Amino acid sequence: EDGHLGGAGLDVLEGEWIESMEAHPVIRYARAHDNVVVTPHLGGTTVEATEICMAHTVEKIRKALEEIDGIGAELKRKINT
Repeated sequence: EDGHLGGAGLDVLEGEWIESMEAHPVIRYARAHDNVVVTPHLGGTTVEATEICMAHTVEKIRKALEEIDGIGAELKRKINT
């Protein structure tokens, strides 16, 4: 409020799982000021980010299975066909 910061963008709030977010002090502040943006905790979740996360997960599973009698190599062959 004293002008020290020009604005803020927030993705995670302490206590964000309270019953009514309308009562959260940051939400109340953001509603009264146009220099604060608050997104849901999943604000960074995009199609692209989800695809990258899924690809990393599949690769980690494949590598883990590969360590168990070469199952990962067979899985990779099936995924790539």
